[in-house]
Amino acid sequence: MEIGSPTLPHCDNHSSSDESVDNTNYGDLHTPDCPIEVKPFVGRNFPTLEKAIQFYENYGRRVGFDTIKCGSKKIDQLTIWFYMACSREGEKRVQDKQAKGRRKSNKCGCNARVAFKFDSDRGYVINNLNEEHNHPMVLPNHQKFMRLNRVLDDVHQKFITDCVGFNIGPSLTFKLLTELMGGYESVGCTVLDVRNYTQGIRRYAEGHDAQMILDELRKKKESCDAFTYEYKFVKCMGGAPKLIITDQDLGMKVAIEEVLVNTRHRWCMWHIMEKVAEKVPKSLLGNGDFKELNSCVWSELIEPTEFEDTWHKIMEEYELEDTDWFSTVFRSRQYWVPTYFSDFPASSLIKTTYVSESQNSFFKRYSKSKANLVVFLMNFNNALEAQRHKTAKLDYIDVNTTSTLKTQWLIEKYASTIFTDSAFKEIQDQILEAYNHCISADIDQTHELTSILRDARQQIFSDGVVLSATQKKQCIESFYGGEKSLAVEVHPPEVVKTKGHTSRLQPRLEKAMRLKNKPVRQCKKCH
Repeated sequence: MEIGSPTLPHCDNHSSSDESVDNTNYGDLHTPDCPIEVKPFVGRNFPTLEKAIQFYENYGRRVGFDTIKCGSKKIDQLTIWFYMACSREGEKRVQDKQAKGRRKSNKCGCNARVAFKFDSDRGYVINNLNEEHNHPMVLPNHQKFMRLNRVLDDVHQKFITDCVGFNIGPSLTFKLLTELMGGYESVGCTVLDVRNYTQGIRRYAEGHDAQMILDELRKKKESCDAFTYEYKFVKCMGGAPKLIITDQDLGMKVAIEEVLVNTRHRWCMWHIMEKVAEKVPKSLLGNGDFKELNSCVWSELIEPTEFEDTWHKIMEEYELEDTDWFSTVFRSRQYWVPTYFSDFPASSLIKTTYVSESQNSFFKRYSKSKANLVVFLMNFNNALEAQRHKTAKLDYIDVNTTSTLKTQWLIEKYASTIFTDSAFKEIQDQILEAYNHCISADIDQTHELTSILRDARQQIFSDGVVLSATQKKQCIESFYGGEKSLAVEVHPPEVVKTKGHTSRLQPRLEKAMRLKNKPVRQCKKCH
């Protein structure tokens, strides 16, 4: 069946912008000039359709314009016509409603295009061709931004995938690619292409990431009996905790309400108080007296009733009673006071602290990086592998190198064989100090003392005698000059755990306000 040359179709590939373009007198017609081996002409044939498409794309890449695929015609799954055109073909679509964002378009009604017709003897032949563009070609120094020149080949894709596995973001990945490929001219893509590919990797596991992790853990369990895992809150801890503290993550809030029904859930006071500077009126930030809020919230010695009285007094004094955020702080701090934990088993508190810290750490990173669970596990495994590699390297150095000794003492030589290099350096300094102290003393006296200690050691341990409990008691009493009294009238003072401790570390914002605003006494009524 003989098929004639149909009219070339226009591409329905218009921009969604509501701006219009006046294409009248847009510019002179431009016919690209290029070597004959890459120049298309009517009658040029190609063995396959893929070769024909690749040829026209290479032509556009060489002279400076992007191409688009317009359409095709098929008979019994055989493509008999295939159309391609300049990417600036057509006009921008004008919309009635206002667009949400201002978007530019490169559409200018360019008529440059090509049509490939299938011939059973010659393959695909250029049947119709228009080389004239109504716009200038892309400048050579701008051609690296053309879509045809931004191709993520296998090397790019493998490199980007590896970077995602090591938690390297798109921007840094693009910089690394630029260095590896020899500059921006050779990188072959833009940072937007890298970002889009990265998002595609993450979207692949969207909604399936948790199950993919469980499947992976199940495989490890099948291959190693010693490996164990558990992903439920409750079964892992042996029971629901009495209390759990998290940051203000709504997903965690909903999950805890559904799964840990009888668990008291409170928000972390540190995360709440970090927002003080954002929530309070600006006039209060420079008020030195307002810092009593911190003393009220963070004190570990204040009783619940005293806390409530102090809190209400501060809210009333600074007119903050109707602020929802401060109501949240009050409810959280009410049950944060250590006195309320007195009826909780110590083990429960330890487990609660562990779970909340690990959850908070994970969800904080998850919200920032927007990585799914599979990527998170990959990052964790890579970090663990890096730590093992570093440890193995240090072990190699310790085994295959010898530390430089600074004394003749055997104790220093022995220490160099059992301690790591960093720990040995600290011990070596102490040994050297002792050695120098002995060298200021009479060397003959030192040797005599060493001889006496050696003889005494031989006398004590020569027979390998182990002292009985009675003999041990006699040795201790001999050391103290008598046995201890049964009746004790003078007792040692109770140990204060905070003795000698530094004061509480002030939050960054509080410290900045304190340094910026030195205490200026103000009237509490008129400020």
